[in-house]
Amino acid sequence: MQPTVGHPIPLYLRGQLASPTMSLMKNEGTIGLRLGRLLTAFLTAVVVLIPNTAFASQDLATVTFNGAGWGHGIGMTQFGALGMAREGKPYDEILRYFYQGSSVSTLGEGGVPAPANIFVNLEPGNGYSARPQEISLIAMDLITSQTPPGTVPVDFVVARGEENWLVAVDGSIKVTRNSANVCDLVIKDAGGNVTTSDTGGGCGFLLTWDGFEAIPTRKVGIPGCSLTDYTTGSLEPCEYARGQLHIEEAVTGLNLVLEINIDDYVLGISEMPYFWGDEGQGGLEALKVQAVAARSWAFERALSIDPTAQACDCQLYDEPVSQRYVGWGHQGSITSWIAAVEATKSQVVTHPEAPTFTVVPAFYSSSSGGATEDKEDVWGGTRLPYLVSVPDPWSLDDQINYKSKASWSESWSGAGALSILQANAVNDFAGWDTLTSMVVSQINTSGSASRVLATGLKDGVVVTDEVNASWIKKIFGLNSVYFRVNEPYGGAADPPVFDDTDGSVHETNIEWAAAQGITLGCNPPSNTSFCPDQIVTRGQMAAFLKRALDLPAATTDYFTDDNGSIFEGDINALASAGITSGCDGGSSFCPDDAVTRGEMAAFLKRAFGLATSSVDYFTDDDDSMFEQDINGLRLAEITLGCNPPTNDNFCPDDPVTRGQMATFLHRAVDG
Repeated sequence: MQPTVGHPIPLYLRGQLASPTMSLMKNEGTIGLRLGRLLTAFLTAVVVLIPNTAFASQDLATVTFNGAGWGHGIGMTQFGALGMAREGKPYDEILRYFYQGSSVSTLGEGGVPAPANIFVNLEPGNGYSARPQEISLIAMDLITSQTPPGTVPVDFVVARGEENWLVAVDGSIKVTRNSANVCDLVIKDAGGNVTTSDTGGGCGFLLTWDGFEAIPTRKVGIPGCSLTDYTTGSLEPCEYARGQLHIEEAVTGLNLVLEINIDDYVLGISEMPYFWGDEGQGGLEALKVQAVAARSWAFERALSIDPTAQACDCQLYDEPVSQRYVGWGHQGSITSWIAAVEATKSQVVTHPEAPTFTVVPAFYSSSSGGATEDKEDVWGGTRLPYLVSVPDPWSLDDQINYKSKASWSESWSGAGALSILQANAVNDFAGWDTLTSMVVSQINTSGSASRVLATGLKDGVVVTDEVNASWIKKIFGLNSVYFRVNEPYGGAADPPVFDDTDGSVHETNIEWAAAQGITLGCNPPSNTSFCPDQIVTRGQMAAFLKRALDLPAATTDYFTDDNGSIFEGDINALASAGITSGCDGGSSFCPDDAVTRGEMAAFLKRAFGLATSSVDYFTDDDDSMFEQDINGLRLAEITLGCNPPTNDNFCPDDPVTRGQMATFLHRAVDG
């Protein structure tokens, strides 16, 4: 086995497994700390509160998804990096922009692990199909313009345990798995003559040549295998010159795994067009960004995953489920890519809160819809400060994002769309006769779709179902979740202007709530009204608070009476944060009940951690279970009372309106 490069801290190594105690993902902290995000409207996700109005019953003739961008939108976008590079931004500045609060560090310095070997599974299908029972390889020579004259290719060695065999130039190797842990080996020369036939042995083989040298003289190919080189779009043969190969027994067959140094691995990445770095293209700094991001993502995986504990015997795959690795199969402007990789040798993105020895899992995608995503909006879990939404106008510039992804549109008939919905979610849409409406009902920080509300008719009765936008993207084969349905996609929305708030005492606070993205309005999709006098339900209250506090999604379903409610996720988030225990102290939340002023006081006191007052401010709450919460609100000057100018009453049993809710939240956030 080729020894790995030394490193100052433990790293998972094949056959030499260390067991470092990985630090857990750091929690974002108290709810109060999240309030800082409210200072910038762009950083706050948006919820659309659906009013209780009648839905249209006319059949939907066409379902058109209008969108922008290509990919998940988390972290760096490649066209964003190209746009910034053409503006003269250096690669490290571009990386710090897309991975907020990060630094560009060098492996082996400042407590960051040194470069080391990683393990890449090369079998087609990755972990999603049965493993082959047979692996065939060709051992070729490799003479390039860099090879010194007169160089003789080194021996190509196949080893199993203590035995080893040589393979001639253009000779073949075939390993066949006959039964559990029993494999036959056949080696032939270039003429097809058998030189080795060893049967009945184990299924663990190591194939070595000079793959860890700067200029290898041998390479190995997989007959009949080709990979798409993303830089040219062409199919290239599966050939590998760097590293060494392992053939290992898998549960259902055999694994073919490349062991390679992290820097050599990056040389084989095919994720960004290499010609961007050519003279006159202005994208060499973008290639450097790609090199560092690819190295960071792969090395963070290598630090986190023990290959011997994986069914694939690997930490990465060579396909897009990890990132496209093509080995020696490069074409096009390879010199620009080599220059970018060499210029950033051993560099990775780091952040003090990244849990894996500060190395950032540097996710990237092709382009966004004008702003990258907050990671938790798309994939849930804890907010990561280095994977937050930032403006990405370059992705919307069709002169930069030239692959027709700056904007796109996909259409189906209403009946066709309903058929797709029913085929992929039989229980949700079973028995629907027609689809009468589809609308994006909730959006993320970036402006991308989060939830889609479908309305239809079933046996003459109006039915609705709200589904995840990522699921819609998958079943309709859309480029991204940066879309709207039957209306133009405009990216991250500007704060709406309402036509029904003029003259309201709450107008200023409503405008504040809209600017913070706490709500878009009450009449989607136009959202021209706020409905300031409409009563707030407990479900709507949960949505207001979850968005205002930027609460993380919950993993527990706390209540039984909110199943199917569009506010179920918001309600569970409140319960997880300890802001509510329900409406009966048990398994119910009563999402459709009106929020009383007393209940509102309790919600806000818990949410914002307000102090308890020893002063009894009001005369009409003495018998209320919320008296202490009400006094806490008065102490914080979130409320003065309900009967100005005297204000000796609070009216704890009166319902709260949407306008009042905006005012209460604004005062609470501003302290």
